[in-house]
Amino acid sequence: MARSGLPVTHELLDEFPPGQALSHVRGMLVHSGVIAERNEYLERITPWLDQLLEHRPAHHVRLIRPFAHWHVLLRARRNARQRRITYGSSEFVKSRIRSALHFLTWLDGQEKSLDTLRQEDIDRWLVSGPHERYAVRCFMDWAVRRGIVGSITVPAPRHGHPVRFIDEDRYTQLLRRCVNDVDLPVDVRVAGALVLLFGVTVQRVLQLRLEDLNCGNGSIDIRLGDKPVRLPPRLAQLVLELAESPRDRSAVSRAVGTTQFLFPGRVPGRPAHAAAFANKLNRHEIKITEVRNTARITLALDLPAAVLADLFDMHINTAVRWVQRAKRDWSTYIAARAEDLNHEWRPQRLT
Repeated sequence: MARSGLPVTHELLDEFPPGQALSHVRGMLVHSGVIAERNEYLERITPWLDQLLEHRPAHHVRLIRPFAHWHVLLRARRNARQRRITYGSSEFVKSRIRSALHFLTWLDGQEKSLDTLRQEDIDRWLVSGPHERYAVRCFMDWAVRRGIVGSITVPAPRHGHPVRFIDEDRYTQLLRRCVNDVDLPVDVRVAGALVLLFGVTVQRVLQLRLEDLNCGNGSIDIRLGDKPVRLPPRLAQLVLELAESPRDRSAVSRAVGTTQFLFPGRVPGRPAHAAAFANKLNRHEIKITEVRNTARITLALDLPAAVLADLFDMHINTAVRWVQRAKRDWSTYIAARAEDLNHEWRPQRLT
């Protein structure tokens, strides 16, 4: 780059093969102010798409490119104006594109095309594979609206009920361990406690900046959603300890200025990677899905959906489903318990 004499831009960096080295160099240049910051999770999708389509048949490329750029990515960019694009969001976008490609490949194997596609073909595709195939609905809706296929319908995938939880004793044990176990790394203790208490995703925890902490009068308010939440005193002390600990892992970060992320990553100026940090929590027996589900069902028993969404960075539809699930399960439990008690104390007739 230095020898070329060309201006250093994101577009120039995009010409290099994607990988960890490129990501690190880009992070250093952004952090030092050489190039402007951009949403990398979103912008990385285009070079990923180019690589994905490189050896695909021409008739696949002619369909997937407009679908990806003018439907999936366009919608993602609109959403990015209101909600940040995270690693999970970018993987969701990629899954829609992969699903369309898988379906087109399957059609080729059936010696069919979109011109001759019938409803029984799409139904056969759906029932002959995993539930993730229903993601093709996004592609089919787009194709129907543009007249590429006839009147084809793909039912919306049903939201499966969470099935992985932990019992109350285990939940309490993990929370106490995060708060009190000095042998655990402090970043694990803070992240684990936030997930256990508030049911937030790891991605949201890692996006926390120092400016999201409001310290005053011996307490700390933290902003996870639209409204701040007051932290319990012991957790507030841990968060303060993490915020005041040495933060920068690279010489570039130390030279330019301290990172503002509460959980800094290896790439200068960026937070820790979500998947890697989730694995770190799992290694310390904090199973993310189980503890997050348990926290959410517990909160949903006491708080209305609107409050859950405002406080804990949860989409309102997700919050509504959790509240409905909590009320249904609680009512079922009470009815079952009443039946058990009635059966237990009913006088038995002697024979």
